[in-house]
Amino acid sequence: MKNSIIVIKYGGNAMIDEQLQKDFANNLAQLKDKHFHPVVIHGGGPQISEALNKNGIKTQFINGERVTDKPTLEIVEMVLSGNVNKHIVQLTQKAGANAVGISGKDAHLIYATTDPQKKHLGFVGKVSKVNPAILHTLIENDFIPIISPVSTSQEGITYNVNADFAAAAIAASLQAEKLLLLTNIRGVLDKQNVLIPQLTPSQIDSLIADRTISDGMIPKINCALDALNKGVNNVQIIDGRIPNVLKSTLFEKTLTGTSLKRDAN
Repeated sequence: MKNSIIVIKYGGNAMIDEQLQKDFANNLAQLKDKHFHPVVIHGGGPQISEALNKNGIKTQFINGERVTDKPTLEIVEMVLSGNVNKHIVQLTQKAGANAVGISGKDAHLIYATTDPQKKHLGFVGKVSKVNPAILHTLIENDFIPIISPVSTSQEGITYNVNADFAAAAIAASLQAEKLLLLTNIRGVLDKQNVLIPQLTPSQIDSLIADRTISDGMIPKINCALDALNKGVNNVQIIDGRIPNVLKSTLFEKTLTGTSLKRDAN
């Protein structure tokens, strides 16, 4: 799997805990040393909430998603494309790998539109198109792209895009070997809270119907299915709270999280 593109959605506790941040950056550098091509798309929900509080802007959530009016959007962009993005770049470079921070706005990387089902959330967009040329250029020149999901419409309207869906769209556009979604849980769990190590798309509907898969896991599963349907070979939902989880997942073949692959023909 050397020279493979590995797309990583980076979020949750892994972004907050200082040691886990260093582990993540070190693992990215180790990936480069072993001739993989990591591409990172990050979130930053807790950092956004903290900045909003400092600026006296109340945060409202509907079904777990942040309502994003114009004042909120300005803070979101400042935090994601500025503070968080550059912090990840700095840590990655300190770990010994070259990294470049960009947002979905840069080089028309991600075009977004209003999600018809989420108009009530304001400037929360969904991916309409990915132009991966800038990513190919960075990868070919041995840089790790670190991507904020703040994006723009073709008319120039700024949107905050869910980092999971941005990661799935980017993985598909790059025909990545693997998409890793870092979460704050162990993966997909059964009714007895036992980890389900492997799933195929044909198993998903029944697990959603009996609520084995529910709430916040449903969007992650939908991201995984979308990526698989568009050519990504494998998606893994893994626990970002585990130290060096990238290393153990990719190098040591430790069974971590839930792996999703296309159904066998």
